[in-house]
Amino acid sequence: MFSGFLFRFLLLCTADFIIILYLLRYARGVRSGKIQSITADLDFDKLRVYYSEEMKEPLTKGQSISLLFFIVIFICAIAGIPLKKWWKFVTPLIMMLFLLCIIALIVATKIHYGPF
Repeated sequence: MFSGFLFRFLLLCTADFIIILYLLRYARGVRSGKIQSITADLDFDKLRVYYSEEMKEPLTKGQSISLLFFIVIFICAIAGIPLKKWWKFVTPLIMMLFLLCIIALIVATKIHYGPF
């Protein structure tokens, strides 16, 4: 049975090759000065974020819970917990967090909290 894998793989390789050629051509043009870079007029100091001030503030409860959730998921993935057991643990947790988020959004909307 033909699944089309080879065809999709050839399309992917062709698209990657075209993209790489275009980027190399663009980079050569920027380097030679024939083409102006699309980021030439950007002031990167405005885009820079200094985390030294951010690190002085302690984590909020929401940030702590998110970090704990990420660490638990990461440990489960590294420990090699079988997918069926992992889904039995993670799915109810995600659904509970999703429902809590919906409830929080409804309450925030009702009390006109935030810019909405």
